Amino acid sequence: MNETAPPDPLRPQGAGVVPPAPLVSLPTDGPLTGRQKDGEEPEKETPRSESLASSPRRASPGLQFAHVLLKYPLRNPGRCLAIAVLLTLVGLGLTVAGRSLWASQHLRKHLRAARAAADVYHNAEAEEHLRECLRVGPREPEVLLLAARTARRQAAYPEAHRYLERYRAVRGPDDDFVLEQLLLWAEQGQIDVGSTFLRAHIAENRPTAPLIWEAVTRGFIRSFRLREADLCTREWLAKQPDNSEAHLLRGAVLELLDRATEALDSWRKALKADPQRDDARLRLAALLTRRGRGTEAEPHLEYLRRKRPNDPNLAVYLALCRSQRGDDKQAALLLDGVLKYYGDHPAALLERGRLALRESQIEQAETWLRAAVRADPSDQEAHYQLYQCLSAAGKTADARAVQAHLIQTETDARALRDVVLGGLPGSSTDPALFHRIGMMALRAGNDEDAVRWFQKALAVAPNHLPTHKVLVGYYERLGDVTLAAEHRDFVEQAGKQER
Repeated sequence: MNETAPPDPLRPQGAGVVPPAPLVSLPTDGPLTGRQKDGEEPEKETPRSESLASSPRRASPGLQFAHVLLKYPLRNPGRCLAIAVLLTLVGLGLTVAGRSLWASQHLRKHLRAARAAADVYHNAEAEEHLRECLRVGPREPEVLLLAARTARRQAAYPEAHRYLERYRAVRGPDDDFVLEQLLLWAEQGQIDVGSTFLRAHIAENRPTAPLIWEAVTRGFIRSFRLREADLCTREWLAKQPDNSEAHLLRGAVLELLDRATEALDSWRKALKADPQRDDARLRLAALLTRRGRGTEAEPHLEYLRRKRPNDPNLAVYLALCRSQRGDDKQAALLLDGVLKYYGDHPAALLERGRLALRESQIEQAETWLRAAVRADPSDQEAHYQLYQCLSAAGKTADARAVQAHLIQTETDARALRDVVLGGLPGSSTDPALFHRIGMMALRAGNDEDAVRWFQKALAVAPNHLPTHKVLVGYYERLGDVTLAAEHRDFVEQAGKQER
C-alpha cells in the first residue's frame, strides 16, 4: 500500500493556492529578503520608534510657500522683472507725492507766517519765513513779491530789484509788479516817477495806501525833503492813528528836524501800538542815551540785550549809560569786550578814547580816537574828541588840521540845514544844488550819499561839468578805472569844445 507523503510546507500546493500572510510585516524601506543564506548574519530588525525618528518630517505650509516663492524668479524671470519695475515706480511715485505734499504744506505754513509778520512790519521775522518759502517754492509769485517788499523795507534795494525781476519773469508786469516797482523807486528818492498813479491809489482809499505812505515817507527822508515827509506822516496817522510804522517814521523825521522831545513821544507811541517793535525801542533808547538820559534808556537796552546778547551796538549804548552814572570802570569793561571781537567798531573806539582822555591817558586816547576817525570819517564827535586829545598832547599842527576839518563840516551842516528847512523842491532841476549837497556829504565822509546826489545832478543835467570832475577823482581813489575813464572822457570832450 502506497503511503502518501506529507505535503511540503515550503512548496505551493498547486495553482491558485495563496500562501498565508506573514505574521510580521516587513519594513517598507528595506528590500524583501528571501531565505537567509548560509554564513550570513541574521538581519537585525529596526525598532518602530527608531524608524519613525529617522524618516524626514513634512515641511510646514509657511516654509513650503517660502520655498515656492524663492524658486519663482528662477522659473519666471520676465514676470518678476516687470513686478520689480512696477513696485519701484510705485515707490518713487509715493515718494514724490509725499515730498510734494510736504513742500506744499511747508510753503503754506511759512508763507502764512511771513505774511502775518510783514503786515505788522516785523521785517526780520518775515525774512526768515520767506527764506524757507523760497527754498521749497522759488517761483511762487506771492513769495517773490513779498520778498521784494521785505528787502525794500530793510533798504536792501538791489536784492529787492532782483526779486521783482524774478516775479516779472513768472507773472509778467501786472498791477502788483507796477505798484511795487514804483514803491521801490519812491523809497530810493525817485518820488516824482509815478506820483500820479500813487496819489490815485491814496485818493481811492485802497488797501495799498499804507504801503504808499510808507515808501514815499522814506523817499522824502532820503532826499532831505523833511517838510513833505512830515506832512506825509501826518496824513497817514490821520487815517491810521495806531499804525506803529507811521509813528516810527514820524519820529525819524522829527529827530532830523531837531525836535527830539516830539521824536521820543512818537517812538513811545510806536511801542504802545506794538510792544514787539524792537527797532522803535532801539531808536528810543539811543536818543535817550545821546540826550544824557541813560537811566531811562537802560531798561530798554537791557530788554534788547537779552534778546540779542551779541549785538555790539547795544553794549556800546549800555557803556554810555554806565558812564553817565559815573561807573567808568564798568563802561570800560563793556567797551573792551566789544573791541575784542569788533576791533574797528567806530562808536566803541570813540567812547573808549573819550574814557581814556577823561582819565588823562593821552597816548592811549589818541590811538583809539585816530582809529575811530579812520573807521568813520563822517563822525564829527570823533573828530572833536581827537582835536581835544591832540591839543592836550601839545601836537598843535595836527590839532589845527582837525580843527579846520571841523570848521568846514560845521559850515556844510549849516548850509544843508538851510536847504532842508527851507524846503527842497521835489521837481528841482538845479544840478548845482544837488552837486552842493553831494560835496557836503563827500567832505563828511558819507560817500554813498555823495554819489547818490551826484547822480541826481547828472540825471537833471547830464552835461554838468563840476559833477563829472568830482566823480573822476572819486572813482580814481576807489581804483574803478572804467567809471573814472567814462567821466574823464566827458571832461576832455567838454574841454575840446571850449577851445
